Amino acid sequence: RAEEALTSAILYVISEDRVRVAVLKGNGVAEMPAFTRLLVENNYELSEVNLAVGELDDSYDLALLLAPQQDLSEDALKKLDAFLYNDGAYGKTLFYTADVTRDALPNLEAFLKEWGLVVGSGAVFETTPARTYQYQPYYPVAEYAEETFRDKLLDPSMPVLMPLARPLTVLFQAQDTRFNEVLLQFSETSGVRPASAVEGFSVEQAERWGPMPALVLASKRIYGTAGITQFRSNLVVSASTAMLDAFSIQNTSLANSEYLLNLLNTLCERQDVVNIR
Repeated sequence: RAEEALTSAILYVISEDRVRVAVLKGNGVAEMPAFTRLLVENNYELSEVNLAVGELDDSYDLALLLAPQQDLSEDALKKLDAFLYNDGAYGKTLFYTADVTRDALPNLEAFLKEWGLVVGSGAVFETTPARTYQYQPYYPVAEYAEETFRDKLLDPSMPVLMPLARPLTVLFQAQDTRFNEVLLQFSETSGVRPASAVEGFSVEQAERWGPMPALVLASKRIYGTAGITQFRSNLVVSASTAMLDAFSIQNTSLANSEYLLNLLNTLCERQDVVNIR
C-alpha cells in the first residue's frame, strides 16, 4: 500500500481543499474505523464532537451521526439544525446511518420527518440470491437509482453492499425548499422482516416489499432570481450502518468506498481529487 500512502501524502501537501469532519460522539454511536480511516487517507480532517458538551461550529463541513443507540436531546438536534442552516449560508452536510437493532428514537425520527424521511422498523432481506452477498438474505446489494454518482465509478457494474438495513420511506420528492432523491434502492424482490417476527419467519410474512430506498440524499436549497441554487445543505440517510464496516469498505469487489467518496467529495465541493480506495 506504499503507493496509496505516498499519493495521499502528496495530495495533502499540495491541496488547499481541506474538508473538516465532525465525528459525533455520545448517544451510543457506532465506531466505524474502516470508514473513518478511508476519510483520513483521502485528506479529510476528522475531529470528535460530543453534542452534549461540545459545539458543532461552522468550521466543519461534514458531520457523521452513525447509528446512535440512544435518542438525541432537543438541544442536540437544535445544534444539528443550526449547523445545517449555518446562519443562512448553508453549505453543510450531515451523514446519518440507521441501526437495525434499534427501534424507537422519537426525537431523531421527528427531525428526519421534517426532511421528508422515515426510518421504519424491521430488517430488509433479499429473496434473489444473485442480489445478496454470499447468499445471505440480510446482506443485500443495492441498485443504482440515479446515474450521476453511478457513472463516476471506475466500473459502474460493481455493486454497493447494504447489510442489516432498515426500511426507508421518502414522504415527498419536493416540498417548499426541501428535496429528496433516492440514490440507492433495494430491488423489487426485497422485503421487510417485521421487528416482531419470531424464529421460523417465512417470506410470506413480510410486511413490505420492494423496491424501497436504501440511500437517500435530502437537501434544503435556496434559489436565486435566475432559478439557480445559491445555497444548499444536505442530509444523507443510509438504511445500513454495516455498509461502512470493514468487510464492505475494504472489499475490492464492492463499490462502497468509491461510491461514498464520490458522493461526499461532491457534496463537500472538493475539486480535482484522487480517491485513495
